[in-house]
Amino acid sequence: MNSRIAIQDILPNPFRRIGHYKINEAKVAALQDSFKATGVWPVIIGRRVADGKVEIAYGHHRLAAAQGLYGECGHLDIIIQELVDDKMIQMMANENLEDWGGDFTVMMETLQATVEAYGAGRLTVPRPHSHTRADEVRYAPGFLHRVPKSTGDQYPYTATTLAEFLGWTSSGRLAKSQIALEALAYIEEGILDRFHFIGLSSTQVKALVRETRIAQKRVLPDENAKTLPRRVGRAVSAALKAGKIGHGEVRKLTDDISERRGHKPLPPSDRFINGLCIKISNLIDPEFDTGLAFKIQSVIDSKYDLRAADLMRVRIVLTDLAQRCTSLANALTPGPPLEKKALTLNRPVLLA
Repeated sequence: MNSRIAIQDILPNPFRRIGHYKINEAKVAALQDSFKATGVWPVIIGRRVADGKVEIAYGHHRLAAAQGLYGECGHLDIIIQELVDDKMIQMMANENLEDWGGDFTVMMETLQATVEAYGAGRLTVPRPHSHTRADEVRYAPGFLHRVPKSTGDQYPYTATTLAEFLGWTSSGRLAKSQIALEALAYIEEGILDRFHFIGLSSTQVKALVRETRIAQKRVLPDENAKTLPRRVGRAVSAALKAGKIGHGEVRKLTDDISERRGHKPLPPSDRFINGLCIKISNLIDPEFDTGLAFKIQSVIDSKYDLRAADLMRVRIVLTDLAQRCTSLANALTPGPPLEKKALTLNRPVLLA
């Protein structure tokens, strides 16, 4: 139903945080010029709420353009529909991509609004599939993989289920959603801030997330878990924004910052060696490795039904792994200092 609504009674979409992605003044001016030339406003859809107000699903630039021409006392035609929260946020998500497609932080904002509303019980986001890996599942209203004490496992989600809910089903949007969720997790942990992502392209954000993750893996046992990834992430963000490096050159910066920490002593030898040996011995052991070992066994069990080329690929990888393990074992053979030095220099070749 088309209704003429006073501009002062028109409210923005409740899931759109205007302060985080402001109105594009150039687009507002273009809409005003278009109306002056044609006398026609683009369609705006909304829903009625309390006190005779109307919340619009999308069309925030059109509303701003009308406010600029007519002021709060003017009127605007709105198509009124019965819209549940799911539909309101889905419409907003599509408008955001259309209006701000080049700004990656808008995708982050959209996903944040969706996750927070889902965690508040306002949305019906699909639950993760039964075959989903545990390390892919996050829990609303947060962005981490651990279960919040306040909500239990009531609101689990993945990048895939969010993309399905929002209609972002293309592989490109799904991949960007995954990156955005990782970025939001780093913000929630206090390792990075929203500021560090503003102005970066999706490719640059991917590089920033990747290097922060690598820095986390380089934290030594006696170090603060956040200090190194925070230093790396913020340095990479600043360098990318300043145009000092491209996204393909960030690894050197990560390496430089990691090396500046200085060399720390290894944990007590007996405990460290014992743990290392257990981890190595458990590799591809069906008694301990319930993932990779069973997958390899399933290939063996089905080898007569598989293509010879596929079997050969698996054989080559396993043979290469065996050769690398043998080379590493040989490198541990006791010998004079000169021999040890030579083995250390050759190590990159052995691990390649």
